[in-house]
Parts: sequence; C-alpha cells; structure tokens
Amino acid sequence: MTSFVSLGQMGAVPRPHRTVRRIPWGTATETPDATGLTALACAALFGPDAYRVGHRSSAVGMPPETGPDVLDERLRNVDLAALRRALVTQRAQRMGDRGWLLQRALHLAAWGESCVAALPSAAAAAAITDQQIVDRARDIIASLRTGGDRDDDQDPLAWRGGLYYGARNQHRLAVGVQVPWPGGADAAGCARFAAAYVGRVGAPGVLVRMLAQRQVPYYAAAALPVREHGTACLSVGLSTVAEHVVPLVETVRDLLRDIRDAGIPDAQVPHLRQSVALHEAIQPSDDPFQPGGGGSHVPADRRVPAVAVVGDLPEPTVVHLREAVHGW
Repeated sequence: MTSFVSLGQMGAVPRPHRTVRRIPWGTATETPDATGLTALACAALFGPDAYRVGHRSSAVGMPPETGPDVLDERLRNVDLAALRRALVTQRAQRMGDRGWLLQRALHLAAWGESCVAALPSAAAAAAITDQQIVDRARDIIASLRTGGDRDDDQDPLAWRGGLYYGARNQHRLAVGVQVPWPGGADAAGCARFAAAYVGRVGAPGVLVRMLAQRQVPYYAAAALPVREHGTACLSVGLSTVAEHVVPLVETVRDLLRDIRDAGIPDAQVPHLRQSVALHEAIQPSDDPFQPGGGGSHVPADRRVPAVAVVGDLPEPTVVHLREAVHGW
C-alpha cells in the first residue's frame, strides 16, 4: 500500500536502484497468531525500508547483484531480537504520526484491509518465534530463486469506497479523499497530471484557488497519485478544523467532477508536463515500490470516493459529511 504524503513535508533524497520483485505472502496469508510475520521476514532479508507488505503479495527491493546466495548469508547473520525491537519501535512511531494514521484510515475506507499496518506490535513480535521468521524467509528466498513475478504491482482487492471516521481529541484535523482514477492517454486521465493540476506539496494548484474563491478555511491541501492493489488512484490530503470539513470535501468533489467532465485546459498541459517531470526528479515517491505510468480504466460504479477523517467531529458534522459523500 502506498504511503500517504505528509502535508508540508519536502525532501529530495535519491534512492538506490533496486530490482522490485513480488513474493506471494502478505497480511491475508498470515495466521492470527503470526501477525507481522511477513514484515519480519522481509526486514530480515532486505532491511527495514526495502519492502512493502500487501494483501496477498508483497513487493521487495533487491539491490544490484543481491541474489539468493547473498540473502542466505544475510539470514544466517541477522539479529532477530534486534529486528523485532526495530519494527516494534517503527510501529510505535507511526501510531503517533497523524499523517500515517490518515493513510491507514484512508486505506481501510477504500479497501477494507489494513495491510498498511503490517508491522507487528510488541505482543505480536514476541509471539512469533525465530524459527517462524527463518522458515518464512527461506520460503521467500526459494520463491526468488525460481523466478517469480518481476515489477508486477497486481495485488487484487476490490475497491469499496466509503467513509471512515476516526475520533481523536485534536482540534486540527487531517482529512483524506481518495478516488480511483481512470487511465488514459489524455492529461486528465493520468493521475500524475491530475495531481499536478490539483496541486502537490510545495506547488499549489487549482484546489487552493477554488478553496479561496469559496472562502473555505484550511491549513494544507495537496494531491498525490498512487496505485493501490493494481488500481490507479488520486489521493488528496487536507488539514482543517471540524466546522470546515464538509465544505472542504465538497470542494474536492466539485473540482474532481470538473476535471472528469471538462478535462484539464490544453493551455495547462505543457506546464503540467514540466511540473510532473521536475517533481519526480527532485522529490521521488516516498514509496520506492510505486510503479510509474498511467492506470487502467475504472468502471463508473467503482468511483465512489473513500473519505477518511482523523480527528474529533461533532455528530451533526458526521451526518452532513455522509450526505456529501453519498452525493459524490
């Protein structure tokens, strides 16, 4: 699952080249008493930041000339106790990060599956034995040794859309909207162009102008193109207070309708093409396992949005938000 952009974050750290491979294990293949086993085995082989656990398959990144024999040697020397502590700490840090909580909530709303929360808790990590980790890691090595899929992002899971409301006692809210974005050769059909047109972090676009015209207060607003379970999606992250959540989501809804109905103005396309190229050059995806390119067509009946709110909303606001989403 794709990492949701932290609003206001900016970075340009080049990532080492990795060959992305798929392995047939994910959160859905784990038993209830081994939650987090896939993450532990992948971290043991590839390092804590070189894999992405999915639903029924996971993506792993292999540096050049890192073959099964190298992985065998790495497995023999890994400190599994230290590995457990590192992943538990990483999970605790994420659970305190509102951007990550929004990412998790948005994924639950859109897919009904929390593979984004694949790291083990302290109790889960303690319940998984060294032998279980080693056995799963050896299975992964065997899968890579026989070939397997290469650069394949398919991890089928049906889009369900919907509304997620996560109550937290904070005045300022993090709000996320995600919709499947039909692929196509035109600019409006490409999630990368649509994100640039809506506005990315550090490069405001038409969304902030529309919010200003409607006088809708907000703290931050940015779009991000992602792929989730083989489907191209456009995610929009926002930050506001409870009383402005509904008009904020309605503005996003109206803007995306305009893009789909009228497209992106032709005069904007050359500028957006340059913007997309520049953004990808200086700020590569936070997820090294995100494939490039356009997305596949998404049927109209699967365009119901996923909306996630992390914060404390009064019940009347929740009702109005449900109505706004229903009328998407």
